[in-house]
Amino acid sequence: MVEEAAHLAVAKPYANHAVGMWFKPMIARHLQANHIATLGELVAFCNGRGGSWWRSIARIGTGRATIMVRWLRAHSTTIGVNVNDDVDQRDPLVAADADIIEISPERRMALARDLSGKLA
Repeated sequence: MVEEAAHLAVAKPYANHAVGMWFKPMIARHLQANHIATLGELVAFCNGRGGSWWRSIARIGTGRATIMVRWLRAHSTTIGVNVNDDVDQRDPLVAADADIIEISPERRMALARDLSGKLA
């Protein structure tokens, strides 16, 4: 009987739930300051902005954004809306290691003597 009651008491997130019900007060305040009051509005905001959705919200960086998107995706069944696939966990303005190309190695660079810092 106690086990059944414990399972019934587990709350599930829904699109119309206030962000303050599920996120820490500081996060909820910053979301609300950007006119994001419910979980449904948060998903719509993420989908509308794409991978950099969090940039316009104070105190939410890559780490928090990743955790929030992961949580929204994990609860998409009860929330009723999905975070789009293009809202990925990678910061779109930071190059991945595979994207970095060495343009000109140092050993091939030559500076004029007066700019090289070497004495005569």
